[in-house]
Amino acid sequence: MKAQGAGPDPQNGLVPPMLLVGHGAEQWAEANNVATSKDIRHLITSEALDKYARYMDQAFSTRPAQPDDDILLDTVGAVCIDSTGVIAAGVSSGGIALKYPGRVGE
Repeated sequence: MKAQGAGPDPQNGLVPPMLLVGHGAEQWAEANNVATSKDIRHLITSEALDKYARYMDQAFSTRPAQPDDDILLDTVGAVCIDSTGVIAAGVSSGGIALKYPGRVGE
């Protein structure tokens, strides 16, 4: 965020990234002295593993959907209108637990 707020890099004119994923994110972190680790086991809690197991059970279940089955349906949308009439809208489904690694949603 600090890099983004500082504007383009004075040496090469590149605009600092707002969002990076995958190999590009790793390279940027290393170049900017951000601590990284290849060992991600400490990032996964037992609660997250339990939730993942529930999601997988639900995703591949053959039973009809139940009212409380909304754990995979977390897409949200928003529309905002400011005092001058400017309208902005957005959606997000980035919280879905079964997404592909590195996926950046809408």
